[in-house]
Amino acid sequence: MTKISQRQARWYRREANRLAEILKNQRRSWPKEWPSSTVLGRLDVGDRALAIVETARRLNHAVVVVNDGRTLIMFGMEAGK
Repeated sequence: MTKISQRQARWYRREANRLAEILKNQRRSWPKEWPSSTVLGRLDVGDRALAIVETARRLNHAVVVVNDGRTLIMFGMEAGK
């Protein structure tokens, strides 16, 4: 494996972070399959819930939340083609 300088490593790290942020912003936008969606509310959630949502979005899945008493169950459903 070819060694790279610290300067190059920092540049690659910054570039990877920049590209990851672009992808994250793209995934945040609502899929075109649901153009008439309505925001029903907003919740502040913990890291675990955020990781579940992020995983679903990386898999190109919509997140569906179902109420089970006092527990919300989150499902990742494949987005329409």
